Amino acid sequence: MRNTLPLLFCLALLSGCTSLVKGSIALSVRDYDTAIGHYAQAVKDDPESLYARNRLGLAYFSKGDYAKAIEVFEAVLAKKPNETFATFHLGMSLIGKGDREAGFKRLAKYSKDFGAVQERYVRQEAARLAGHPDLSAQEIFTALKEAEELGIIEQYHADHPDPGNSD
Repeated sequence: MRNTLPLLFCLALLSGCTSLVKGSIALSVRDYDTAIGHYAQAVKDDPESLYARNRLGLAYFSKGDYAKAIEVFEAVLAKKPNETFATFHLGMSLIGKGDREAGFKRLAKYSKDFGAVQERYVRQEAARLAGHPDLSAQEIFTALKEAEELGIIEQYHADHPDPGNSD
């Protein structure tokens, strides 16, 4: 009984949350099937929400269901070509499914509005990784996520120069 009280409390709190919030919580604890269910409901509730579709695609990707992730990210890109999140994760999903050539080709199209530095980091890393057929999909995913994160940091520094630094 002692261990069930916190769980019941959490369930009571979650009952009023939106499907997107519930999906994000489930995804954060790697409960992919639950996350997929909540994100699918969010898409049903708001079919025009690219955010909800991207989250659904991310849940499928995280689960390793690359075929479903590809389907979702392609639907996002049909509505908004070159959408950054969908482009990045579609490329990775194609690689995960085993179609490295198509995945790297998609990543070469990675485009970030107002983010040329981040864009360059991802594209350069994708081009570098394409020349390494020995790498596993997981190694590629890790390297691409690191490139994306480094690009975000460098983009921030490019957009917000240190006034005390004269370089």
